[in-house]
Amino acid sequence: MVFSFKSLLTYVANNRGFCFILLIFFIAIAGLLRLQFRTQVDDNWDEFIVEHHCQVAKSKGGNNIQSSWLCDDGNEYYRWRQQR
Repeated sequence: MVFSFKSLLTYVANNRGFCFILLIFFIAIAGLLRLQFRTQVDDNWDEFIVEHHCQVAKSKGGNNIQSSWLCDDGNEYYRWRQQR
């Protein structure tokens, strides 16, 4: 069976709902793949600590637990960023 471009256009025109759902499916898969393979900020956390001269900040509750990092970029980064 030989398919031509004209027969493909005819199929799409007759099955718009199915093609729309298929398009949404492929867009969702592409989005999930993009999320999976992009570089995460946490992947470079150890390098970030060194580059920005981050210092450990203790919690104010008196239990002496490391709760955040104070860095020379003026921001405070919290414990969730260092957990693996």
